[in-house]
Amino acid sequence: FPSHDTQGEDCVHGIRFSHDNHYLACSTVHGNRVINCYALIRKPNTVHAQITSTLQNAFLELRPKSLDFTKDDRFIAVVYSANNVKTASEPGGLVAIYAFDKTTGIINPTVISVYKNHAFTGGEDITFSADDSSIIISEQIANKITLLAFDQKTGQLGERIGGLEHPPARLSLPHGIAVSSDGQFLAVTNYGDDKFSINQLS
Repeated sequence: FPSHDTQGEDCVHGIRFSHDNHYLACSTVHGNRVINCYALIRKPNTVHAQITSTLQNAFLELRPKSLDFTKDDRFIAVVYSANNVKTASEPGGLVAIYAFDKTTGIINPTVISVYKNHAFTGGEDITFSADDSSIIISEQIANKITLLAFDQKTGQLGERIGGLEHPPARLSLPHGIAVSSDGQFLAVTNYGDDKFSINQLS
C-alpha cells in the first residue's frame, strides 16, 4: 500500500481509524499542529487516502498528541500537551471534544467540551472505554493514567473518575494505551523501562 503525505504538516504522532472504517485521522505535532482526516478509497490491492477536512489548532501553544473516535463515530476526543518535558512557563495540557460528520468526513471545528485542570499535565495517548462512558489518557510526564467521565449523548466531558499510578500499576513514563474489546483490561506501553503492563479496569 502506498504511503501518504500529511498536506505539508510535520511529524505525524497520533492516528486512528473511524469505527466504520471509512476514515482515518492523524495528528501532527510540528508546523501548524493540525489534525487531518482522510476518506479511505478502496481499490483492488490498494487504498487511497483523500483528505476530507483539516482541524486547525485552537490551542496553538499545545500539540495534539493523539485522538480517538467514539464507537458510533459521532465524536472525536483529542488530547493536547505542551511537550515531552514540561517547564514552568509552559501550560500543561487539555482534552477537547469535537463533533464528527461520518457522511462527509468533516471534523466540526467548534469545541464541544474541554477538560483542563491544574493537575493535568497533558497526555501522549487517548482512548475511549469499551462502552464510551469514559476517556482514558496516558500522562507520561506525571507517570499516571487518568480516566475522565464522558456523556455519549452530548459529548460533554466530566470530572476525573479514576486512574492508575506508579508503583501499583507498574508505570514508567506511560505512552501508548489500548483497551480490550470486553472493556476489562488496559494495556500500557512504558517509555521509561521499555516494557508494557496490563491492568484490570473492571
